[in-house]
Amino acid sequence: MTIAPPPASGIATRRLGIANGLIWILATIVLVVVGATTAYQFVVRPYQPGGDQYGADPYGYPWEAENPVEAESVGTDLWSAQGSAVIHIPAAEFQQPRRASIDAGADLDLYLTNPRDVEVFPDERPWPDNVAYLYGDSEELLVPTGADVELWVRADGPWQLRLEPIDVVEVTDFYSGKGNGLVMYRGDAVSARLSHIGDGVFFVDVYTAFEDDTPIIESGDYAQRVSWAVDSWVVFEIESDADRGAWTIDIEELARPTPTPTETAG
Repeated sequence: MTIAPPPASGIATRRLGIANGLIWILATIVLVVVGATTAYQFVVRPYQPGGDQYGADPYGYPWEAENPVEAESVGTDLWSAQGSAVIHIPAAEFQQPRRASIDAGADLDLYLTNPRDVEVFPDERPWPDNVAYLYGDSEELLVPTGADVELWVRADGPWQLRLEPIDVVEVTDFYSGKGNGLVMYRGDAVSARLSHIGDGVFFVDVYTAFEDDTPIIESGDYAQRVSWAVDSWVVFEIESDADRGAWTIDIEELARPTPTPTETAG
């Protein structure tokens, strides 16, 4: 014989309904709070490289500060600050590429002011270009523009940044070599033809002050034309097998303007 459970009393039923209702209300509140927090993080304070949030720091965007903090030179090619700051280097002292690396402290975001923006907006401080993100023992190549350098450093703690000059071969029109090489061009041309003859690898990275690219990842006999923006000098970083091939860089000079004929008295 099956015995049915006794029916719940009206009071018990009402208490159960109230409890269920409170659970649903609490769950709705939690969902609203989580959704609002997520929206705030991704819309109001979007993700920054490195996983940090600089928005709480009044100098998070140091170029927006009325009086930006100036990083201190604490040694040869070494600068330091307690947080976000700016580094100024005269053009005469930045005539060759520099390898940027963290000497001590926090991860760093590096931004470089484009001299052309300064010319266009002489009475304003233009928003700089993000040129590198450094963490741990990572390194980045910084290329001169030919103008004074204004390098902005974003960080959420104390840091030391090393900007070590590196030796390069300077080319004006044509250069040939074997093995690995760093070649810099500082003229007005914006393209070059790179070629390789032999059996080894031929990898080429092209760096300007504001961009970097790897247009060539090849081996064997190969040739390709590459181009770059006109707003800085350019550095070619070449990886090649010295005993298995040779390479050349042929700068494609801009065509000279045709002179205007001058009338002569007849």
